[in-house]
Amino acid sequence: MDKDTGFCVGTAMIRLSGNYLGLDLDECTSGSHNCGSQQCINLPGSYKCRCAAGFEFNEVTMRCEDVNECTKFEGHVCSLHATCENTIGSFLCHCKPGFVLNADGRNCDGRYLKFGRIRNRH
Repeated sequence: MDKDTGFCVGTAMIRLSGNYLGLDLDECTSGSHNCGSQQCINLPGSYKCRCAAGFEFNEVTMRCEDVNECTKFEGHVCSLHATCENTIGSFLCHCKPGFVLNADGRNCDGRYLKFGRIRNRH
């Protein structure tokens, strides 16, 4: 029971000797949550999902939703010589013509042919 308002913070109320008592229903145990395969965390009167990397909990829909890293972290995900593509739970960087993706999957090296050999552009 909330000390300031006197209302129950749980999702159910029980009347006992003329008083209402807040009683928390464990949505995680009962399976009445929307976490899907994500971890459910019971809270007083509610629940929250512990989302995997690339997802964040939406307080309105009560679900883990994909983070669009390309817009949320615009200019900081991929190299300036790449375009960012959002994928479910992650992202991909695609290098512009004339550039090759590094092993880190985020940065691009400029390459050009000089005397028949590939060299880094500085």
